[in-house]
Amino acid sequence: MSESEDFKDELLEFYKGCYEAEIERKDKLLDRVSLAVGFLTILGGILGFYLTSLEIPHFRWAHLTFYIPLALGCVTTGVSMVCVARSVAKGFRYAYVPSPMEVANFVRTAEDLNAKVPKAERADIRASFRENLGDQYCKCAAINWNHNTTRSGYLFWAIRWAVASMFIVILALPGFFLIKKDFETKPTEVKVTAPIEIKK
Repeated sequence: MSESEDFKDELLEFYKGCYEAEIERKDKLLDRVSLAVGFLTILGGILGFYLTSLEIPHFRWAHLTFYIPLALGCVTTGVSMVCVARSVAKGFRYAYVPSPMEVANFVRTAEDLNAKVPKAERADIRASFRENLGDQYCKCAAINWNHNTTRSGYLFWAIRWAVASMFIVILALPGFFLIKKDFETKPTEVKVTAPIEIKK
């Protein structure tokens, strides 16, 4: 085998390795999507608890210790949700090498063409197949690398915004209990200032 043929084989293996690495990376990114969704689910539960457990009492400036972190937590959670959505939207446009049936059709077509021409003009099917397959691996690996890198960027920020939101909503706890205490203050005594009539 010539040096040129060896080099082409090395290129094919390189392109194939890149392609397989990006397919594996795609599966790993799905796990990161699950992690981000898990964070958002917890955040949704905490924010829902805050919003459904309080009735607004008379406003005091001290209540801002709850309202400000709550508002920031809602905003950062929303940003994280957008990043996850953008990542998922990028998740179904991967490129794949030809299927076995497509390869079989390629070889069959090439053999049919070779049968119709003189032997001196016949194409080298093996070399053509190897070159075409290398091109497919290269093209698909490049497309998948682009999608994976874009998705990875969105997930990077989604998880970090979600973690930031967790800390922010935890900071709202003191204000939450302060408002809860103000709202749940009950009278300590009852004075009767007029006669009470009891009707039968």
